Amino acid sequence: MRKKLSTITLIVILIAISVVSIVKLTGRGDRATDMAALKERGELRVAINVNLPGYFTFNGEAFGFQHDVLEEYADALGVDLKILPEKSTEGAMALLDAGEVDMVATMPGYVDLQGRINLSSPAYNTGYVLLSSSRIDPAAALPSLDSLRGIVEGHSVVLTRAFTSTRIYERWLDRVSSNSAISYDNTIDLFRSLDNGDIDFLVCDRMEAQLGRYLYPSARQVYTFDESLSAAVVVRGGDIVLQESFNGWVSDFMATDRFAALHDIYYGDNVIGHYMDEVSEPISDGVVISKYDDIIKRASMKAGRDWRLVSAIAYNESRFKPDVVSPKGATGIMQVMPSIARAFGRSADQMTDAEINVETALKLINKIESSLKFAPGTSEYDRLCIVLACYNGGIGHVLDARRLAVKYGENPDLWSSVSKYLVKKSEAEYYNDEAVTSGRFLGSNETCSFVSKVMQRFAHYRSKVK
Repeated sequence: MRKKLSTITLIVILIAISVVSIVKLTGRGDRATDMAALKERGELRVAINVNLPGYFTFNGEAFGFQHDVLEEYADALGVDLKILPEKSTEGAMALLDAGEVDMVATMPGYVDLQGRINLSSPAYNTGYVLLSSSRIDPAAALPSLDSLRGIVEGHSVVLTRAFTSTRIYERWLDRVSSNSAISYDNTIDLFRSLDNGDIDFLVCDRMEAQLGRYLYPSARQVYTFDESLSAAVVVRGGDIVLQESFNGWVSDFMATDRFAALHDIYYGDNVIGHYMDEVSEPISDGVVISKYDDIIKRASMKAGRDWRLVSAIAYNESRFKPDVVSPKGATGIMQVMPSIARAFGRSADQMTDAEINVETALKLINKIESSLKFAPGTSEYDRLCIVLACYNGGIGHVLDARRLAVKYGENPDLWSSVSKYLVKKSEAEYYNDEAVTSGRFLGSNETCSFVSKVMQRFAHYRSKVK
């Protein structure tokens, strides 16, 4: 279980959040986001310059601190996150101006102000490091910027584009190397060039450096710069609705274990390698989904469940991390609550054991389904969606939604009807209805998003894994 963070450490982490604040545009395109329309659309659309830190893809999966924070926000809205990758911030801003995206995740140094953007305080600070190839072996730790001159002289040095927005860039040119090449290439490609000896040194973001050292262990980190680069998220001019929505959410999110875990993943000591070992292996015939495949297969066979569905739940609940504990106490790869563990004769401490955790979760899932008493002929899709909604949001709220569906002449065995009334249970007209016994439900967006994401990943696993 992750140790609690000290107050000082938490403050430092809070400073590092990649999207703490929203910036406000003041020029053309003024209009507020219709949040109801955004939720009905089912997508939060964000343009990202893929050449800047905070977002990258690996084995077809999207990663990055900035990406994951935005994904958490989309989950809170009950929608999917749709990333529109752009090769330049100008291209991303053009999409925002055209109304094709809701936000742009970028860095202030790359936004063309032109009198129309009012930037708030820096939203995200990331450090930079110098990596060397295996054929370069500095004799000792490098204590200062001046000490780099003799090391890099006569060697090829590449700087990622974002580094040029740091204050230290000018000092680098004056005191270290004016012959450095600025690259617009994907950082993954630069790591490969570093590994095969095409370049000798690479300056990159320290989150990217962790990924590079994971993929190519021969790369060495030889210097850490003492200045940082800021980033922010941009919304359309006058869009106070989306701005206030995001700011209100992120202020709460920063106090959660999930936020601290994200920082540990991307800025801890090589945690990203461990994280990616568990969740990012390429999926194909004969290749595992996670390191817990055997455990999940055994438990699923015993429970009569498709192990790929259980894997999809585990991915969405914890990214296959057995020691994750939510603020409410849900534990392990299936995020089992202490009360559920006790109901099945297990202690909360046992839930960090992956095998016991999965077995307990499957007992809960089977108990949920048997209690729902679906009508004969109910489709597998509807059965699974409704069971997953119970697993995530609580069976009481789902039973309320099914009773409301019956009252209003709809089928309580259709997910489309049940999800409709789950959402309506946040409205007084419905949560005060005599058919409702579990009261108001404020988590419907998160629950519906959970169901959607699990079903999408389940379909992906079924298409790739026998």
